[in-house]
Amino acid sequence: MQFIVDSIQTLILPVNPGVAFELLVSVIERDGHAMENCGDHDDSVAHAIERSAELIGQASASLPTEEVVKTLRRLLEADGYGVRAPLAVLLNRIAPRFVTPNPNG
Repeated sequence: MQFIVDSIQTLILPVNPGVAFELLVSVIERDGHAMENCGDHDDSVAHAIERSAELIGQASASLPTEEVVKTLRRLLEADGYGVRAPLAVLLNRIAPRFVTPNPNG
């Protein structure tokens, strides 16, 4: 996953942030498949998701906030492996008014 994220960062993000955003979302959506097939290297998958979240933050600067928020919420709702927490941090940073506080802490 790191190679894919590196490629998106260096080749696509500088040229087309919208496409980079879509590709990074696709990487995150495949975290389950990666976790199931990574053996004892789940930390590298988590790191790739963390980096993807950072790059989504960069890419989203040129995109409509409402669409970014909608996508981030969808990704967070489908966090079956608990590795998407960096997306919540990103969501709170880019659009705190869109974040609904969690009553459970």
